[in-house]
Amino acid sequence: MLGKTLNLEILAYRKIQDELFGYDFQTWLEIIFIDAQNIISHIMFKSESLDNFDELVLELSDKKVAIACGTVTAQMQPRTSRATGTSYYAVEFTWQPKPQDRIDEIKAFAKTIHYEALTVYALPSAA
Repeated sequence: MLGKTLNLEILAYRKIQDELFGYDFQTWLEIIFIDAQNIISHIMFKSESLDNFDELVLELSDKKVAIACGTVTAQMQPRTSRATGTSYYAVEFTWQPKPQDRIDEIKAFAKTIHYEALTVYALPSAA
């Protein structure tokens, strides 16, 4: 993430459990998305940021809205640990709908992906 804000057009996401980047074994969230330069990218989050993403997904699910029908903005927010007093950042997520023509463009693109490991499932099932 360059800066404190990142816009994501989410194609897919998954949770994995592993020891990554020198951290103890824990749950990680991987998001595969289209960035502002129209490039497929991915990013990983853990702990509080993962929980914040789950809250957004549940909120959208309650509204029966596919996450890929909008743009997710990830914004880093400073925090201080109550246990140790150390500073860290957690990511908070917001969602805004995107125009139907952009959704259609991403659906058409998704149909061209022939890589089995990348299933674009964040779009509505009518894709």
